[in-house]
This record gives sequence, structure tokens and C-alpha cells, in this order.
Amino acid sequence: MTKLDELIKRLSEERGESDVMPEDFEAFLKDFVPNHLLKEDTFQKAMGVTEEEMRAIYREAYFHYQKEEYEKASHLFRALAILNPFRPEYWLGLGGSLQLMKEFAKAVEAYGVLVHLSPEDPTPHQHAYECYQELGNKDDAELALKEVERLSQPERPYAARS
Repeated sequence: MTKLDELIKRLSEERGESDVMPEDFEAFLKDFVPNHLLKEDTFQKAMGVTEEEMRAIYREAYFHYQKEEYEKASHLFRALAILNPFRPEYWLGLGGSLQLMKEFAKAVEAYGVLVHLSPEDPTPHQHAYECYQELGNKDDAELALKEVERLSQPERPYAARS
């Protein structure tokens, strides 16, 4: 049983519900933009999920990602993003997993959320560029690449340092 399975079982038993996660995550994500004013009101907090439990699930997700088990990794990163959508690393892991599963449109959605969470980071734009290239969407690929270039200027915080 995975750490996520253990957590879901605990939460389901505590709440007397059979399933505590959204059934259709893609519908949940549609037009999703984290509201920074509500950072304290997450499913993680509402459900009493500890940071230790979140770290354990993240370690498991990252383990599957490193083993190239992207479907398992995406499932875990997706759950983490639902529980606390304000953690950029969850969206990066989800986007990366989906991208490597060749689910490019879904990966772009995850990277889009990451852009809102880390607006000065060129990384999500770079990965979105790669996805748009794979999708044959040259216009959006070009826009993403321009953002990578803009955010990578020497005076920007994420620019390469020599």
C-alpha cells in the first residue's frame, strides 16, 4: 500500500466517505489558478494531512519519477497538488510526469499553474515550449520561448550565474 493509499484510507475512515479525492482531476484543473489569498485554506489543512505525510508522498512520487514510472508518479503528484496547490514542486513533478507520458496538453496545464506560483522562474515556460513543440503549436511555443529568454536575462533572479 502506498503512502497515498494509506492517507486516503485514513481520511476516508475519519470522514465516513468512500473517496475524498476529485473524481475528474482534469475538470478540477480546468481554468484553475491558485488564489494566493487562501494559502492557509488547503485540502491538506482542512483534512488534517501533516507535512510529514506530504513529504512521504512526495518522496514516493519522486522515487517513481526517477524509476521512469511516470504514471505512478503523476498519480502521486496529482494528489499532492490537490491537497496543497501552492507548492510549485508538486506542479513541476506533475507536469514533468505528464510530459514524459506524452500527455503534452495536460502537462502544459500543470506548467501553467506553476507559472502563477513562480512567475519569475523560466523553467515552466521552457517545459511548456517543449510541449507546444510536440503538439505542433508553433505560436504558443514561440511565446513560451520568448518568456524563457525574458526571464533568463542577467538581471533576473533565475538567470545563470557565472
